[in-house]
Amino acid sequence: MPILNNNPKIEELSVQLISKTVFPKAFWKAIVSSFHSLRTLRIHGAVIVIGTDVENKNHDRSEEEEEEEEDTALDAFLDACLTVEHLDLDFIDFRHGRQLATCPRWTECRVLPNLRHLDFFGRTQLDLEFLSKCLSAPTLQSLRWSTSHKEQYAPGEFTKLVTQRIVEARLAALESLELWDGMPFTDKELAAILDSLANPLKEFSVADSRFGEEALISLLRQPLTSGSHQDLLLLSDNSTKGESPTTTTTTTTTLNPFRQVAHCATLQKLDLSDCQDVTEDMIQQITASCPDLKTFYPPELDCDSSTNAMDCFD
Repeated sequence: MPILNNNPKIEELSVQLISKTVFPKAFWKAIVSSFHSLRTLRIHGAVIVIGTDVENKNHDRSEEEEEEEEDTALDAFLDACLTVEHLDLDFIDFRHGRQLATCPRWTECRVLPNLRHLDFFGRTQLDLEFLSKCLSAPTLQSLRWSTSHKEQYAPGEFTKLVTQRIVEARLAALESLELWDGMPFTDKELAAILDSLANPLKEFSVADSRFGEEALISLLRQPLTSGSHQDLLLLSDNSTKGESPTTTTTTTTTLNPFRQVAHCATLQKLDLSDCQDVTEDMIQQITASCPDLKTFYPPELDCDSSTNAMDCFD
């Protein structure tokens, strides 16, 4: 692909398509070989083939040649992801034609060591597997789980799966988190995510979510109560230990060891717009507890028409 050649100083590459396309392996290889200064890779509309794509298989070639071709494309894609600090993958489709056990590069690539900023949206099992690889990056500072192609996705109930992936990652360096309002996370899910983070957030955007009392407690990092969202954290722990993922615990006797510094102590931006479970009292707690808060999008307040709107924040 000559358009990608001889551009060693390019730091950001953005390719956004309106329909999903299988990118040739030459595209991914050119990124690795030609873009030595690349820091941001933004790809929308790509089909990432893991192993042999059965539907597109060339029957004039041997099975060994087909497997080598597709594996090389996968290798080049992963190599491209390994080099960047900001990865934006949206409207993508991970697919495979063979058992994943026969694709060692996919299973062996567990961490993207240079990744600092991730914009990602996916709903299939393979999408979430790649999300976990990204979340394993020890330097990950910002996560935006959202899409610019909302018209392509109908609302779906899979926020629990995304929550478990984030909780399992035990993100230690995350400072900014945004979750798409088209898939509203529950109060318990948001609380579990907040409690799993070792580093206090500076930005938290969960517009149109079910942010409520439990998420507020986790935002302020107050003591947990028995029978709270901790069951989601324990569910994640059990799954990593080989125990049944359907086993949950509804009570807890110890606090999450990661809960040390309150998010409100460092929070600078908070987006709770259209969060119907947020009350005026909760808003007052937030404004009183977040000394560094610079940008705040609360839900619409049901203030008396004769009352000054600013009185709702007093």
